[in-house]
Amino acid sequence: PLGFDLKFSFPATKPKGSVHLRVLRGKREGRDALIWETHVQSVGDEVPEDKSRIRSWIDNAHTLTDDWFFKMIEGDLLRRFE
Repeated sequence: PLGFDLKFSFPATKPKGSVHLRVLRGKREGRDALIWETHVQSVGDEVPEDKSRIRSWIDNAHTLTDDWFFKMIEGDLLRRFE
């Protein structure tokens, strides 16, 4: 295909907000590549306002995306990078 761009969004509880998964076609070092993005988003009242809550939000967002990443690559794909 000339282009490929899929995005899925799911509710998140810790941190409160949404987690987004995006898979798209791109380039890496001039070669075709499959690009995979995960990110967490909180809006409105879900956004932390003080320093300690922001740090907690970052830790929770990292834990969430790390968990998703390793669950999605478990098996043959993960073994390729070990």
